[in-house]
Amino acid sequence: MRNANEIALDVLGVALQLARRAAADYLAQRHLQVDLDALEQSVIRRCKAELPTSLRTAAKLSDIGLTAWVEVEFAADMALAGIRAAQGVAHARRD
Repeated sequence: MRNANEIALDVLGVALQLARRAAADYLAQRHLQVDLDALEQSVIRRCKAELPTSLRTAAKLSDIGLTAWVEVEFAADMALAGIRAAQGVAHARRD
């Protein structure tokens, strides 16, 4: 059986993967280039900041029987975190 730390790391890994993909898509669609190290750090910060709220929302959805929406909500939250990370890095580069 896996312990809580292993599960938390898995959840963070999925969150980062979703956010990275959304950030990459956002930048590609806008033909923007950014420093990849800065982007990675921004994605990590955003995911860590958004993850607690996203997990609380997922728990509430599950509690009221909307379990089909848990994954959708989580993916959307992490995608937005990635997009916000990309926006921040792209904006910083322009300044």
